[in-house]
Amino acid sequence: MKKLTTFAESVAALELASAEFYGKQASMTRNQNTRNILGSIAEEEVRHALFLSSMAGDPALSTALEKAAFNSGPILGPLIALDEGMERRITFSGTERDIFDLALALERESLLFYKALFDAIEPRAIKAVIRDLFAKERDHFGRIRDLRASWRPLTLLEDRIEMQAYLVADGERMY
Repeated sequence: MKKLTTFAESVAALELASAEFYGKQASMTRNQNTRNILGSIAEEEVRHALFLSSMAGDPALSTALEKAAFNSGPILGPLIALDEGMERRITFSGTERDIFDLALALERESLLFYKALFDAIEPRAIKAVIRDLFAKERDHFGRIRDLRASWRPLTLLEDRIEMQAYLVADGERMY
């Protein structure tokens, strides 16, 4: 595995972990609309990661990001929360309702992180880039929120069966 050497590469890795989570959840759902939305968000997270990785290759951009990240206390809290959230995200399994709730919490952490980064960074050109990433994460939050608000199990029995399947897969039993 390649060692992450820059702040941009570290954030890109978090975006890839998001893509993995959304892709996994999209492949597991039986609801086509949910599959389409989560699959689309997974693809967008990959594009975010690729973009951030390209920033790591530009010395001026990379230096500006490093300076903002490591000279600003307000970024560290959201970055730590985002990183810890990734561990939950990658190992998580639950019902679709649970997935939406976790995804909303983690998108909220992403928004807090990008807002703190935007406030700390100096060059205007990079501020515009961070503003764009923030807007895309805000769009993800809105799409997941709308999906969560409109989600209904087909039947109460189906919701219970779905939960049982997740618990059995995790080695638990539901009585």
